[in-house]
Amino acid sequence: MHSKDLPVAEPRVAYLKDSFKPVDKADATLVKLTYPDGWVVFGRPAKPVDEKERLPKGVRYKSINEVLNDFENTLDRWVVDAANGNMSRGELRLQFTELLKDAGPQVYWEGMREGGIEQPLEEQDEKDEQTIDDWVEGQSEFVTGFASDAAEVAKLAGDERTAARDAMLDRVDIWVQSLRTLGGLGYASAKENAMGTWVLGATEEHCSTCASLDGQRHRMKWWVSKGYIPQEPGSETLECNGYRCLCYIEDDDGGRLLP
Repeated sequence: MHSKDLPVAEPRVAYLKDSFKPVDKADATLVKLTYPDGWVVFGRPAKPVDEKERLPKGVRYKSINEVLNDFENTLDRWVVDAANGNMSRGELRLQFTELLKDAGPQVYWEGMREGGIEQPLEEQDEKDEQTIDDWVEGQSEFVTGFASDAAEVAKLAGDERTAARDAMLDRVDIWVQSLRTLGGLGYASAKENAMGTWVLGATEEHCSTCASLDGQRHRMKWWVSKGYIPQEPGSETLECNGYRCLCYIEDDDGGRLLP
């Protein structure tokens, strides 16, 4: 169930429109989102684009790195705006939710394309769609807390505000890594029958899970189905949870398969 479908008995309502003044909730041009904490937010995010119109035949896709850079630059800018008091908690939450919905599919499709599938939209199956949907829904659970923390920075001043802003910008790196992992899963989907070997990263210490996987060789779909995704932030299968993990999976020629 998506957050917008969650029943809320007595919602705290914030009507957001341009200058964020109260507006008529019957305005059909507004988008309504209801969050688990009770806030109902109305706003005008970027006009949604049909997936098949977003990446039609004959149009060059972005690279994974371009998607990641766009995502990081946008989120960095919003964090700074919120820290300076130029972006509200509600606005950041609404726009960030839309950004996840846009960047998630793009990076996954690009991963598929880089894995050799020329037309990802035509070739993707229900499993691919579910992977994208699960990622977007899972990441969206953390948007409210992130937006609230970013908005709180504006209440500080001087060096204290600068330090808090920089800490928020550091958190952006985790979101970027999660998006990178999704792109890697798109690539792994295209290469699901390729053989991949787990390689320990160049860290001083390794968690017990990564250490036990070192040197194991399996098809990519085996790694993914078991949840062994190197460097995946918040991993529930790796003892290190994917944080500060530098492990990777390579093919028989030494090329990177994941991430």
